[in-house]
Amino acid sequence: MRFADINVPTEQVKDTFLPKADALLKLHITGTEVTLEKFMNFSADLIDAFYQLSAKRIPLMQILENLKTTEANWSYVANFRDSTMTILKEFLVDGAKDQTKEQSIRRILSEEMENLDRLNNQRNDLKKALHKEVMVYVELCVRTHKDLTLKLLPVLTNIRDELNLPIDSDLYQDLMINTSHRHEKSFKIFQETISGLSETSA
Repeated sequence: MRFADINVPTEQVKDTFLPKADALLKLHITGTEVTLEKFMNFSADLIDAFYQLSAKRIPLMQILENLKTTEANWSYVANFRDSTMTILKEFLVDGAKDQTKEQSIRRILSEEMENLDRLNNQRNDLKKALHKEVMVYVELCVRTHKDLTLKLLPVLTNIRDELNLPIDSDLYQDLMINTSHRHEKSFKIFQETISGLSETSA
């Protein structure tokens, strides 16, 4: 579920997952061919999910990077605007009569205010786009987690059978489904909370 947290760089997610996935592929199981086949199928599904989620994550990270750049530009222009306003105030307090200079300062100030409005609109658009895409992506992560959890069941069943540790597959599947439902419920609460915050700040 680290995939769902876009504040975690993709490289860190890869550094966490890939060594474990590689270890799974190299793992030797003392068991029947059926168990080994199911285990390898699950490993393939796991790696496939990793690459799919990684690919879906790229546009999110691009939007996030654009948002950070826009916010940095907004801060820079805001500081420049404040400096220009200070210069204008000092100019007026000194009682200077140079109208050409005053007009130049006011023109620069007006351009900076327009740039701030443009950057602010751009920032708001990026925030809305990011929020929308994050909701879709987190839902995909929750659904992928549920699917992988269910695919793991036959692997565990075979392994426990070979170890003479029988498992009630139906009961275990119910437990997995209930856990997945809890994740989905938590996600819906998360969606409602984030949506509420977005409407409040709009």
